[in-house]
Amino acid sequence: FAGLDVGEAGGVVFERFLMLQPPDREWFLVQGEFELRSVRDDPVGREFRAAWTGVKSEFQDLMVTILETLGLRLTIDPHDALVMLMGTYDMALREALIENRPMDADLLRRIMPSLLLSTTEPIDS
Repeated sequence: FAGLDVGEAGGVVFERFLMLQPPDREWFLVQGEFELRSVRDDPVGREFRAAWTGVKSEFQDLMVTILETLGLRLTIDPHDALVMLMGTYDMALREALIENRPMDADLLRRIMPSLLLSTTEPIDS
């Protein structure tokens, strides 16, 4: 992150995240099926719920660690920040799939760091 301001560094982090999780119609549909099974509380759904809980926890820890590396801490509960970011990503993906177009990575690169940084403060304050 050397030479980047906090917003630019956040954009790089989210861009790398997007490369790990490319938008994919088939995966979106499969995940939706797993989510429904989780709501129905069948055995496969319970396994998905456990895995989903682990993924969220790992992402939340990573988010806090990255912010600390940037000299920042959240001013809201980390879970609340995670919900805000994941909801934004899900909405952008859902819109792209429904409208049969590529996901707007530039939009996410701009919005997600701004959302997260609006809920942070310097550690030394």
